[in-house]
Amino acid sequence: MAGGGASRKISAASARSHTRNSKSKSKSSLFPKGILKKCLIVFFMGFLAWAYQATRPPPPKICGSPNGPPVTSPRIKLRDGRHLSYLEYGVPKETAKYKIIYVHGFDNCKHHNLFAFAASPALVEELSVYTVSFDRPGYGESDPDPNRTLKSLALDIEELADQLGLGSRFYVVGMSMGGNFVWPCLKYIPHRLAGVTLIAPVTNYWWPSFPANLSNEAYYYKQFKPDQWSLRVAHHIPWLTYWWNTQKWFPSSSVASQSLDMFSPPDMEVLSKFPGPTEAQKPRQQGEYESLHRDLMIGFGKWEFDPMKLENPFPNNEGSVHLWMGDDDRFVPVTLQRYIAQQLPWINYHELTRAGHMFAFAEGMTDAILKTLLNVRVASHRWLSLYSSCPTSLFYLSKTMFIGEKGSNRSEGVGVSDEEVSNMAKVIGCGAAKFPLKYLGVPVGGGDMEEKKMTWVRWKKCLANKKLGGLGIGSIYGLNIGLLFKWIWRFLCSSFDLWVRVIKNIYGVRGGIMEDSPYSSSQSTWGVILSSVKRLKMKGIDLLSLCTRKIGNGVSCRFWEDIWCGNQPLKLQFPHIYLLDNVRDCSIADRLSIQDWDSVLRPQPRAEADPCSG
Repeated sequence: MAGGGASRKISAASARSHTRNSKSKSKSSLFPKGILKKCLIVFFMGFLAWAYQATRPPPPKICGSPNGPPVTSPRIKLRDGRHLSYLEYGVPKETAKYKIIYVHGFDNCKHHNLFAFAASPALVEELSVYTVSFDRPGYGESDPDPNRTLKSLALDIEELADQLGLGSRFYVVGMSMGGNFVWPCLKYIPHRLAGVTLIAPVTNYWWPSFPANLSNEAYYYKQFKPDQWSLRVAHHIPWLTYWWNTQKWFPSSSVASQSLDMFSPPDMEVLSKFPGPTEAQKPRQQGEYESLHRDLMIGFGKWEFDPMKLENPFPNNEGSVHLWMGDDDRFVPVTLQRYIAQQLPWINYHELTRAGHMFAFAEGMTDAILKTLLNVRVASHRWLSLYSSCPTSLFYLSKTMFIGEKGSNRSEGVGVSDEEVSNMAKVIGCGAAKFPLKYLGVPVGGGDMEEKKMTWVRWKKCLANKKLGGLGIGSIYGLNIGLLFKWIWRFLCSSFDLWVRVIKNIYGVRGGIMEDSPYSSSQSTWGVILSSVKRLKMKGIDLLSLCTRKIGNGVSCRFWEDIWCGNQPLKLQFPHIYLLDNVRDCSIADRLSIQDWDSVLRPQPRAEADPCSG
């Protein structure tokens, strides 16, 4: 071979091994040992830092501080050094006959006082009413309270009353979320209350006394979908409330975002006539966390007491508690309010048909709420009756209105004018009718001298033998029992009649027709009927056993609500299936296709039984 140096042969295997070692060294020089693990740790720590910053709310901008909003309203200094801002309306408190503290709602402030916006100034002057509204902690110009609880808010209200010199007793009115925070007043300061009104109060779905099926139905089928997760977060993981309501990945609270989608048609009609607040930015000016978000955490968190275990704050009728609701409220499920009213019979429950969350701002409604709270009674020979359950007409005579209380035979009388009655009828979507009137051709309510009146006949003559000109009744007791039981018979037969639906709404789906019914001791008309039947059963005469349910063609019987299969309505026997049904207000005929109803579905009565026609 030519050349001066020695040559060395290298095998193919050695060459490949050398190449692999070179590549491995090259990679090791790019990624030193352990660098990937360190990168993952750094990334994880960075994520934790980001998550901490994202879930940590910014500090509030305290009113009166160098970088905070200015103080423009009077304030008091509370026991713990915080300031509470307030505004006064109506007549001077020194001369006022009635003193009311108003608790504002979610994303509102002291400027949103219902009585300042919608109450008649002439009525406020006539009744000598003083009202004060205040910014709840963190709202408007009141200092935030990071330790805020249900009890602390009640004590704030008590201290506000003391520092303003409102006396030993005062009225408290709360609307929406403000109504939710009136419950602590009934718990912690009942001795300071002269009367209470809750207007469409927000309800915590996790109150322990709510039946699971009822709260689940209200939560999943009545609550607006985007708000369901907001409430879940506020209840189960409250420390994520700020992040959830500020992130952009998932829909947050529609109420906090001021969406109009939740308002019902009646609400939109009211809002179209309502000028709206002039201080729209005031509620959040110190930050959303200490106002809106803390409202959610406290209102929907775990309460330290159960409102449905509260006792009547006015056992001697020295005051009253009222709860007002619209049956088309998209913010607050009306079904939960009905249950509360059933569990707390000392609450005067007023439900308005075709009314939404904002019904209190409708023309004339605030005046009615105010008069009812203050128990204003006007003596008059002419009167009006507004029934709170499914009214079809307003029956009235000038100057006085009697508002029927749900579940009670009492009524509250308030002064009205003919114009107010007409406005009220428009609000609740019914007509107005004056007494006297004729029902089935019989004069009702008397009349003037020139009008025909009802003719009265002595019972003695009615009981006499027909040959003696009587009706041949014989036993007035037996006749009375028969007439009373006839209404129970009609109740069982007429599921879709308006009066039956009203009875079911007040006394439950069975109308209180059971042996252990608490309504049989009630002094209402229906309660007297139930007690009469119960007393007769104790004597061995069971009238209910003589009646059997006839399904008929299935049109007049409600599939879920009526008792036609077993001893309970199907919605109680199969609650989960009931929740899955999209159309629950249906008849048996809507659900089952059976040709021969009488022979298939009607239970065979005993020989002495009288079947109720369906």
